[in-house]
Amino acid sequence: MASVSFHLNRSDSDKPTAIYISFYANGKQFKIQTGESIPPSQWDKADQKAKTRNRPENETLNKNLARMGNQVLEFYNNSVANGILPTIEQLRNAVEPAAATDTTPAITFNDAFEEWIEQARQQGSARSITAYETARTRLYEFGAYAKMPVSFEGLTLPFFDKYIGWMLTQLHIQDNTVAKHLNNLKTFLKWASDRGYNENQTFRKANHTRRDPAIIALTPNELHLLEQVDLASSPHLNNARNLFLIMAYTGLRYSDLAALRPEYDRGNHLEITAQKTGRPATPLILPKTRPLLAALFAGSIHVIANQKLNQYIKEAARLAG
Repeated sequence: MASVSFHLNRSDSDKPTAIYISFYANGKQFKIQTGESIPPSQWDKADQKAKTRNRPENETLNKNLARMGNQVLEFYNNSVANGILPTIEQLRNAVEPAAATDTTPAITFNDAFEEWIEQARQQGSARSITAYETARTRLYEFGAYAKMPVSFEGLTLPFFDKYIGWMLTQLHIQDNTVAKHLNNLKTFLKWASDRGYNENQTFRKANHTRRDPAIIALTPNELHLLEQVDLASSPHLNNARNLFLIMAYTGLRYSDLAALRPEYDRGNHLEITAQKTGRPATPLILPKTRPLLAALFAGSIHVIANQKLNQYIKEAARLAG
């Protein structure tokens, strides 16, 4: 009696791999390619089919595999019924596409970008994920603005030139931020090239110079004005002012302030691992910092989005003169 089962060519692969039919009859087993591929993470080995939970597109793949399985069995049974024992070539011709190969299918730019971000997510790099998603958003915003398709093939030097110019002149993004977006995009393209997704190497020639920003610091008098300004009628500005003062007194970045917890308090100093560098830091707790930290840990001072903090602290600074 003939039977079929479905398997992956490389179940340990980190990218889509071919699905084949294992055909068994008369004590012999043959391998028949289906022309379909799938990432191993989406394959249910026990059920021998693609997982469909949260992936409705795999329903079509499963129907196609079932069709091909039935097709080869029907061809075999009909041949035997007519007194003919089909050869493996005939069985394969009954199922395989004319140009079936065991190569990885082309992956779209967006799918590859999503895979890259998902890899960063699995590695637990929250800051990187945010930066990568922002770089992708900017890129697609430009593509819509310039009516230029975003694809591996479309990333030419003129594309990069216009993209950089758009960020500088239309979004008014500073040089350093433009350089970060560009570098994140180039990092993705190198990752995609290493995996065979991208053959266009033009991105290696694209560049934008990062410039050292001017160092701006408040004077003691300016900080005192910010401490003393009456913001009782604007609770959101008062909250932002207090967050800013904690950062000013401790030297913490916003990302470290947002991650601050009571257990990091060691009495006269904080013990943290800097979010940006991953290195330990022990900022001192000054006497005027203590009540602000207590209010933060109690919830009467609450962390807000970085963009909102930037906006509100400017308003508070203007009120402080």
